[in-house]
Amino acid sequence: MLHITNGDMAAELLGQCGLDGQVLPWREMWIDGPARIQWDSMKAIEERAVYFEQALGIPRETFERICSDQLGRLTAAADAEEPIVLWFENDLFDQTMLASLLNWFHRRKTAGAPVGRLEWIVLSAQPGQDFRGLGELSPERLKTLWPLRKAVGDDDAAFGAEAWQCFASIEPQLLEKWLVKRVPSETARILVRAMCFHLRRFPSIRNGLGAVERETLSLLCQGPARPDELFRRIGEAYPIYGLGDLSYWSYLKRMESAGMLVIQGDQPLPSFKSVGPPDFDMWLVIMAAYGTRVLAGQADLLRDGRYAERWLGGVRIDGGATKAWRCAGGDREGGGASMIFM
Repeated sequence: MLHITNGDMAAELLGQCGLDGQVLPWREMWIDGPARIQWDSMKAIEERAVYFEQALGIPRETFERICSDQLGRLTAAADAEEPIVLWFENDLFDQTMLASLLNWFHRRKTAGAPVGRLEWIVLSAQPGQDFRGLGELSPERLKTLWPLRKAVGDDDAAFGAEAWQCFASIEPQLLEKWLVKRVPSETARILVRAMCFHLRRFPSIRNGLGAVERETLSLLCQGPARPDELFRRIGEAYPIYGLGDLSYWSYLKRMESAGMLVIQGDQPLPSFKSVGPPDFDMWLVIMAAYGTRVLAGQADLLRDGRYAERWLGGVRIDGGATKAWRCAGGDREGGGASMIFM
């Protein structure tokens, strides 16, 4: 049996539960970088390796090795028809990983390759706890979730596979159409909520800001703030995102390059290669005049040609682009999203 979960901390805790089988921490972050339908191809892996080396400072060789190792373990388990249990959370970070894996299993099964029994445990809030992740639960609490696992039905796998195909497409309207399809199970419905938020990461029709950029500027309206304070507040505003610190520092850097804010400090923000816990007193983030104008709808990030290059699933928005796919929808979880190219 192989247990697949969303990171090293959760994997370590699962290993302490006394459950049969091995634990594989799945190391990916599809909320950043280019997404391809056949994400397991060497071409797709190399493309992402180049992106993460440039964007987050993750060495290309390290990224490629991690992808190769985990894909090898996954393939070996499937070839042996081992039971595979997917342990994931309800946020976009985890749900994109889950969708990519369901797509992999679905493609494999369609091609006639062996696949063992698939089960899943998808978590959201836990009773009496401010739940932020599987890694925050005790091994004892994790073990009590084991009887709650459910089989991944063929409809679930096909639904998740289609979600991935839409997420990795160059046309976000496909995902918009997928969102209104019949949902095969309550567990699959969690994927729908996460993918709905993905569309709200796109530039809005009002000012070119996505949900996180808009919330960041709104927070800076209250005064300058340390990067870690902003990161914490963004996590509280959008728990559905599952945004990591390195990804958020990339947001801040893009916003600074667009002239919306200023990051005061003698050193660059932390990166993958940073050693030891950072002293966030070193930095202060301040709203710039242009950011105030954009937030008020008096300027438009895209029309002004200030949008920094960005990948949103399979969609690439070029730096300096004046037209792109935009979202005409709600800012918060539960709001609808309509995609328009303008």
